[in-house]
Amino acid sequence: YAAVRASLDVLSEARPDYAPKTLLDIGAGPGTVLWAALDVWPDLEQAVLIEASAAVRRVGEALATEAMTA
Repeated sequence: YAAVRASLDVLSEARPDYAPKTLLDIGAGPGTVLWAALDVWPDLEQAVLIEASAAVRRVGEALATEAMTA
């Protein structure tokens, strides 16, 4: 998360006018890029995350469910 967030922070600082509305993450793992992107661009409207590993998808789904109920 920290590395992804730092990269997105640099992008945001270099291009303050850039405000994506969608995200496509191939090889999404547990959704780390989505969490970082939402922190930088809270107005993100749609995200598609694709992860081949069912086990990793379950981890991401559990994290998302927990975050939404917290």
